[in-house]
Amino acid sequence: MSFKCIQSCEITTVGNKKCIAVYLKPDFIPVFKINGNEISHNPILLEEPNKTQDYNAISKLSIILNKLCTFMEEQQVKKLEAFNDKELLGVLIDRAKKHEVDVNEKKEKQIKKDIDSTIVQNTLLDIFAFSDNYEDGEENFYTICDKFRDFLGKKIGYELDDAIITQPMLAFEYYEKYFPKIEPYNFQILIEELISVYISFFLGFFRSKKLQQSVLMSV
Repeated sequence: MSFKCIQSCEITTVGNKKCIAVYLKPDFIPVFKINGNEISHNPILLEEPNKTQDYNAISKLSIILNKLCTFMEEQQVKKLEAFNDKELLGVLIDRAKKHEVDVNEKKEKQIKKDIDSTIVQNTLLDIFAFSDNYEDGEENFYTICDKFRDFLGKKIGYELDDAIITQPMLAFEYYEKYFPKIEPYNFQILIEELISVYISFFLGFFRSKKLQQSVLMSV
């Protein structure tokens, strides 16, 4: 699965802070007012979580990830149950169980080694695709995305004089100022892609067991 908005990403250091440099495709490059001039600036930066200050926020986001992973699993089961061919269904279920056993046997070994960030990104985008109709009371897929958007909104900006200048570019009330070429639909896609990139590079901060399992199933 390829990104619609993001060209590439890499880990970098600005000042003494570790962050992700996110290079956006031409139509999605934001405009900043720098030294009085409006400048299209690429890449944008996403700062690494702070282990202590962000602990509670990351914990809540990890719980949310568990919910989306569980919902995706339920949707996949429903699709399997829709098969009329019971024999085929049995084969698919047996294959899934065997794969789960294999994953569990290798789990400790695989978790200890670095997992390619692309695998995590694709897993998350699949989870988002399956979960866009998630709804539980007042909580739904888009309110969940908003919680991630609010968190990333405190971590995002650009580099100037070896420092990260944070910007409120992910706030809906300001996004047209920073992304004048983006329609609301594509802004939502950008948000989902930024979430997947952020979690993929800083996976160790997120304690979602369900997500870990989903990633390992994709390996």
